[in-house]
Amino acid sequence: MLAKSLRFRRLWRLGDNLSQWNPPEVLRNYFPGGWLPGCDKDGHPIRIEPMGKVDMPGIIKSCQYSELIKFHAAISEKAEKVYTFLYTYYRFGRSRLGFSVEAGVQEQNYPALFNNIFIINPPMFFSQIFSIVKPFLHSSADKIIILKDDYREELRKYIPVENIPACYGGSLVDADGDEHCRQWITYGNQVPQNYYISDDSAIISAMKSKHPPLNLILDEFKERINDLMLQDNYDNETCMKWLKCYDFDLIQAEEMFRRNVEFKQIWRLDDSILHWIPPLVLQKYFPGGWLPGVDRDGHPVRLEPLGNIDFRGIMHSCTFSDLLRFHVKVAEENINKCKKLSSKAGRSIEGYTLIVDLKGLNRSFLWGPGITVFNEMLSLIANNYPSSLKVIYLIRSPPIFPVIYNLCKSFLGRDTAKVKLLGSDYKETLLKVINPNTLPKYYGGNLKDSDSDEKCSEWICYGGEVPHSYYINQNASLQDDLNWQNVVISAGLSFKAEYPVDVKGSIFRWKFRCKKHDIGFGVYFKKNLKINTLQNMKNLIPVERHSCRVIPERGSLYCEDVGIYALVFDNSYSYFNWKDVSYQIEIIEPRVTEDNDSKLTSDSYTLG
Repeated sequence: MLAKSLRFRRLWRLGDNLSQWNPPEVLRNYFPGGWLPGCDKDGHPIRIEPMGKVDMPGIIKSCQYSELIKFHAAISEKAEKVYTFLYTYYRFGRSRLGFSVEAGVQEQNYPALFNNIFIINPPMFFSQIFSIVKPFLHSSADKIIILKDDYREELRKYIPVENIPACYGGSLVDADGDEHCRQWITYGNQVPQNYYISDDSAIISAMKSKHPPLNLILDEFKERINDLMLQDNYDNETCMKWLKCYDFDLIQAEEMFRRNVEFKQIWRLDDSILHWIPPLVLQKYFPGGWLPGVDRDGHPVRLEPLGNIDFRGIMHSCTFSDLLRFHVKVAEENINKCKKLSSKAGRSIEGYTLIVDLKGLNRSFLWGPGITVFNEMLSLIANNYPSSLKVIYLIRSPPIFPVIYNLCKSFLGRDTAKVKLLGSDYKETLLKVINPNTLPKYYGGNLKDSDSDEKCSEWICYGGEVPHSYYINQNASLQDDLNWQNVVISAGLSFKAEYPVDVKGSIFRWKFRCKKHDIGFGVYFKKNLKINTLQNMKNLIPVERHSCRVIPERGSLYCEDVGIYALVFDNSYSYFNWKDVSYQIEIIEPRVTEDNDSKLTSDSYTLG
């Protein structure tokens, strides 16, 4: 922690003169708080922050992020020793969140600073606020005392009445006789717009527009991710890519990088994904492919005739896991192509040019489950593969396209700015950025495949309606609802169901679905009945998150030993969403699989 604190001070240039630093006017006049002139009964200084009237969006839009960091660091420097902290929440609004910065600065860099933290008159939704701030509090969380209607009487137990402002039940007034002691305490209010340095669309950018030197940021970022022990991610180019994607905000870049590592671990995504063979239905009916050349800037080019997609048919013919891996493979192929092109060109080449042909897109694309899964895919790829796209050209858009785009654009994240909608002259525009020998003749170039096909079907899949023969038989999986068990798993919790297997060599088979959102799933094993915790059980299948609203996820396991097999549904990662899960377990003994391994018979039994 000491090393981290020293890096923090070096990174943000917090010298010994910080206590003499003069904050921006907007922070002095509109960020609530101040030091009371007296002490508590233990002799500690007292600070009070009436957060009920703070205009946090206005504050963020009116100062630099570095200034906000310095402001809270200066408060801690001026404290000089342990102090008592009073938070008051009268008239606190939901739009006024944003205190993780303060909590993180003080807790991580000024440990053991608080004597007591009094939370006065918390709003009804305080538990939601506290769940956001709590991870930053660490050891200070147990010093929090929540006071409600009887707070005046309780405060007097810790603070002399003459040191408590009269408005909070004491006798202290300032030189003007003000019960609120405004001589010492700022009460905040709405920040006038003349203080703004950014508009509503750039609140976060305003927080990040002032940075320490780039070399310090890069060194600090690499130090922050050092515990991950990922040698492949230590090169400066990769680290800089993540930093640039998040405007050199160390906190957000580190968070998203760690999420990316977790994402790849959960979905078991490594270099082998390049050799993964997708299900036949995706190979034959999901539109898209890489063109054999590059654009005029040397970047890879991909063409996706998305207007021909039968998304309902695809969703009924493969699992979400297959669909996600399919798109991850595309992203990894791009990284691999860019590395080779960079090496050949002797310069950095990042991102590919994507042409999306929308001709044929219709209302069938608005099928609820399909568009939800499509948006989840967009979000996962956008968050985990920053800078993978150079530009997106949308061509031949139908009249319904604006409706579809409005449903999807928020999931593109920062890639939204890279989208360019081309008109009827799209061929001329494409030829300005792509060499004609790289662009199919069908789209205005000169390229044909080995069969002289102007659409270049040798490299590009053009989709089409998925035959029903590819469909996973939903009726068979849902034919007996009595055999399905349902469980509702609250946010932040997990569910475990245990099943005894008495015959070695049995097949432990499962299928499950989650009505909304996704759910984590894994399988554990134990021999000792007295073992109750997952930590002491053998993990056979690591917990992975699955989106399975349309098609149930299926799987099976060969039971190498007799004992208890535990199925686990994990919702611990969710802060707010409960999950409605249906599942079915089948245990098939060896004598059944000898004669008929592909279906259930009377010799097998099903457990809900």
